[in-house]
Amino acid sequence: MKSNNAEKRHNLIIEMLSPGKTISVDNFCQAFQCSPSTIRNDLNYLAEQKKIIRTFGGAKGIPSSVSVIYTDTLSPVEMLHNSQEIAVYTVEHLIMPHSTIILDSSDTTLEIARLLAKKEIPVSVLTFSLSIINTLANIPSVNLYSFGGFYNMNRGAFFDDNIAEHTRYLHADTYFMQASSVSPEAGFTISCQDVPVTETALMKAATKTIALCDSSNLCKSACRIIANLSLINTMVTDSNANAEHVEKLENAGLNVLISEKL
Repeated sequence: MKSNNAEKRHNLIIEMLSPGKTISVDNFCQAFQCSPSTIRNDLNYLAEQKKIIRTFGGAKGIPSSVSVIYTDTLSPVEMLHNSQEIAVYTVEHLIMPHSTIILDSSDTTLEIARLLAKKEIPVSVLTFSLSIINTLANIPSVNLYSFGGFYNMNRGAFFDDNIAEHTRYLHADTYFMQASSVSPEAGFTISCQDVPVTETALMKAATKTIALCDSSNLCKSACRIIANLSLINTMVTDSNANAEHVEKLENAGLNVLISEKL
């Protein structure tokens, strides 16, 4: 049974590890005045509970995109692997040199940004993700535009209630939207606490929208609709996709593109 001190320390560790942030064991030791062995035990326990991601020499906060996914199905490591698969497929097959794209704020789109930087693909990128901005800020081949707005620490992105007005005079060839869930009946959906103002505005700013969805969230739905399958008719998912789920979505009119195993 955990002591009260250990429980308080665990709660503080989770608070300190905002989405995607990495902190070393040494820094935790300084913050809590504890031995390295105590902190390692804390981090191992929290990682087993899937509340943080254990890294070499420390720990990392669960990325924002993971928090909206059904974490009882996949571990954070498995989700990250799926994101990398989808990102590789997207960069190799769906992003044309010299095009203009919008990247949502998620693990998958961050992996896309890293590949664009690594491959030095000439492209214009519009985004509100701080991680993507930091990744592409000094890449000469990329023209970078930030939407700006209020910084949401939990999501690692900037949001603005006036985004519809801001995007009125912007245009992109493709908006790569992270989908929390998709089903033939409801289309693309998100949880109740989210309002799809940003997604709706960015869809209008782009010629087409391509959804990016982890295979664990196919044929699932939440209670707030982003768009039906007639508005977003193409989606990329990973190689672990259930064949029956894919068939149901394709029969409903969705063009499902499946990435290859890495």
